[in-house]
Amino acid sequence: MSLWEKFEQDCTIYLNHQFGKYAKFVHLGKSNSKVSDIFVDTENKKHFYIDVKHCPAQCGQFVLLPDYSEQIFIYSKSNINKINKYAEIIINYMNSNFDTYSQSGTAGTMIDFTDCQEVFAKWIIQTCKEKNIRFFITYKESNYYFSNKDKSDIM
Repeated sequence: MSLWEKFEQDCTIYLNHQFGKYAKFVHLGKSNSKVSDIFVDTENKKHFYIDVKHCPAQCGQFVLLPDYSEQIFIYSKSNINKINKYAEIIINYMNSNFDTYSQSGTAGTMIDFTDCQEVFAKWIIQTCKEKNIRFFITYKESNYYFSNKDKSDIM
């Protein structure tokens, strides 16, 4: 079992221990990126997901394929996440700098443009909304941390 798999299981155990009287937490994710990590079924029948992030971690899939004849990037059909307006902003920027980004390969290249952090953050938020992910959970220095201080979705 890999470190991240054990971490997902540990987070599920923690959530059931801490919040089990309010909700049931089911570990689903594993290596299937089409399924979120933890399914939450609350006492009042709210259903949503929690994504587990073991550092370092990715947040969503964003694969572009270079079309060298047209000098543009194409959003890969194998992407799990639907293209949204924030993905289009990123693609348009990369298309305007095709030579810089077309040689990056699987290692990637840092993308840096005006409002870059805001656009990527909004892309993540939109992607999570579409997948019904309400929280992220991670762990540092003997403590679990949630992305959202308001746990009213659980309780």
